[in-house]
This record gives sequence, structure tokens and C-alpha cells, in this order.
Amino acid sequence: MEFELNGFDLYDLQIGQDYQLIVECDLDAEYSPQDRIYNRFCWSLILRNSLTNICQDITDELSEGDFAIVEKQVEEFFEEFFHD
Repeated sequence: MEFELNGFDLYDLQIGQDYQLIVECDLDAEYSPQDRIYNRFCWSLILRNSLTNICQDITDELSEGDFAIVEKQVEEFFEEFFHD
């Protein structure tokens, strides 16, 4: 699953107008609080050049604050997805 993220939602990441931020996400198949695997979701933030359609995974380049923002939006995405 994927959804587009508004670049203005992030504090530290600056992107040009020819780029899109795409969040690719899914439920983590290994999620198991009993086994101390607490990540319910797995996701990647993809920077897509809308002119060339070249994509780059920039998840590891996010600041701690921006990482938390994306993670919260992923949670909200799944809450909305499962309520519809």
C-alpha cells in the first residue's frame, strides 16, 4: 500500500516542487508483542522525481522528528483503512 505525503508536514526535509514523497507501507508480518517485536507497520519513504519518475528510498536520511511524523501518519492511514 502507498500514500502520498505532503512535504510541508515534515520539519527537516526540504524537497523541490518536481518531487513527490510516497510512503510505501504494510503491516509487519513479524509483529508479535509476545516475542518483543513491537513494530506493527513497516514502511519506507520514497522520493520520486515527477519529471523522470526516478525513485529513491530516503527513509534512513530522515531526522528523528520527521521519522516520528511519518510513523504517526502511517498509523493514521491504517486506522482509516481498516475503519472503511
